[in-house]
Amino acid sequence: MNLIKNSLFQTRLLAWFFFALTILIFCGARPHAIANEPESQKAKTLYDNARKAYLILNKFKEKQDNRNEWLSCIEQFKNVYETYPRTPEGYKAVYTLARLYHHLYRHMGVSEDSEEALRYYQKTVSEYTYRKLDDDALFYEGEIYLEKKKLDLAALAFKTIVEKYPDGDQAGKAGKRLRELQDSESRPAESKTPAPEDRRVILRKVSYSADPQASRVVVYANGPVEIFHKRLTKPDRFYVNFKNAGLDSSLSKLTEVRDEYLQRIRVNQFSRDMSRLVLDMTPDAGVDVSAKAEDDRVVIELRKQAPAPGAEKAKPLMEARAELVADGRPAVRKSHVPVIVVDPGHGGKDHGAEGQSGLLEKNVNLEIAKKLKSILEKRYKYRVLMTRDDDTFISLKDRGALANEKEATLFVSVHANAAPRKSAKGIETYYLGIGSSDQAKETAARENGELVGSVQDNQVQNILADLISTTKINDSSRLAGKVQHYLHQVLSHKFSEIKNLGVKEGPFFVLHDANMPSILVEVGFITNVEEERRLDSAEYVNWLAFSIARGINDFLRDREPAI
Repeated sequence: MNLIKNSLFQTRLLAWFFFALTILIFCGARPHAIANEPESQKAKTLYDNARKAYLILNKFKEKQDNRNEWLSCIEQFKNVYETYPRTPEGYKAVYTLARLYHHLYRHMGVSEDSEEALRYYQKTVSEYTYRKLDDDALFYEGEIYLEKKKLDLAALAFKTIVEKYPDGDQAGKAGKRLRELQDSESRPAESKTPAPEDRRVILRKVSYSADPQASRVVVYANGPVEIFHKRLTKPDRFYVNFKNAGLDSSLSKLTEVRDEYLQRIRVNQFSRDMSRLVLDMTPDAGVDVSAKAEDDRVVIELRKQAPAPGAEKAKPLMEARAELVADGRPAVRKSHVPVIVVDPGHGGKDHGAEGQSGLLEKNVNLEIAKKLKSILEKRYKYRVLMTRDDDTFISLKDRGALANEKEATLFVSVHANAAPRKSAKGIETYYLGIGSSDQAKETAARENGELVGSVQDNQVQNILADLISTTKINDSSRLAGKVQHYLHQVLSHKFSEIKNLGVKEGPFFVLHDANMPSILVEVGFITNVEEERRLDSAEYVNWLAFSIARGINDFLRDREPAI
């Protein structure tokens, strides 16, 4: 009985905290800055500031087109590395410097940047006793050597990973690169009687695009092309040979895609009179591939294979939990398959916000969540559970608890926004935090609506410390960034006047209890006439779900350590 009372007390205390925290924020309360940071905190503070600069750079494409923005961010990480070189933050900073220079090289093509990237990758491995990032640094070092055609050095880097770090997350990819290098060494000798140079077709551009139905790669040439294509296994790849074709000097030889179907696109001059394009497929993607020459271009299409008949429909999370209780034994989780809990906000007696024409938020959330579940399962092959799949009321404290019970990989809560100002519009994605903007405060207060009460200041501070000092927050902010990026990118391409409100933090009760990376997506303002109309459109809902799914997939497929 005491255990039950303690549990109830803790739940009520947490509920009081979220209400009180919102009140404190509205009243202008702010955590006091630490006047004299201890020495051990200074490196972390400096690193966190640099990391914020990186997240801003990563978020805005216009900043990425400005070299000075890159160099400004780089200087902040250099400051961490040079000031606190023997700390964990110094270690992460030197690896991040390598990644920043590498990305800058790929973005702007300045050779000196690739040399700096190599230098910092090598420092990551040679200057520290930490080993966590060694295989990552070696892998990207090998990638740079590949791009520079220094195949012996690339092979050495990949071989080191396979031999010294066989259990690392880069071992599989390094082994694949080694096999590709071995394949290239054993390919047929170049023709002794090449075709005349002026008769060759030149491949000028390779583009990639994706929509909910398919992914496409299009190769553009300066004249009609003749092709031969074939699919290979172990590893799964698809290649297209272009007869009597050369490559434009500006054509990128390697494009990392990390799509649900496709890992990367490679282009090379296979022989004097033949160019080759290779698509490295995502393992177990289950796709059909077709290639068609259309005059001066080739269109390659990747579509999901039809599902096997009689495939069992995944059960909603509430139903799965009921089965667990009835059977008395925990369900065995499938290994290596991410479990994503999708949470349609509100439901049942809790209608959420209401649009001017009467559209209810709870219904919008459910439609988007159902579509999101379908895309994640069918296109990406993830396991998806929903906190509700009908008009059912579920308390906020139960939603995160259910995700924890199923040991979910991610928790994604779907909501529509509301504001007194009917002109308010836009899309935003939240992760757990205090929240500083007025809109963040208003949104959190509305979504925490069922929690009412008060709590003493010292209790707020104790829980607040637990709230913000967790690794989950960092992962959640990265997930939010990925999802928000694709929401804005995809919807702006398909629809006009999409307002990007960005990634924000807020004290959302539903996100606190979930132990895994968790976000809350506000897909638009239901109180705005135009956005309400769109949220009631099947086409718009489809693209919303597709964008969120792409962000989730990109986050899960990104094997780089969090910085």
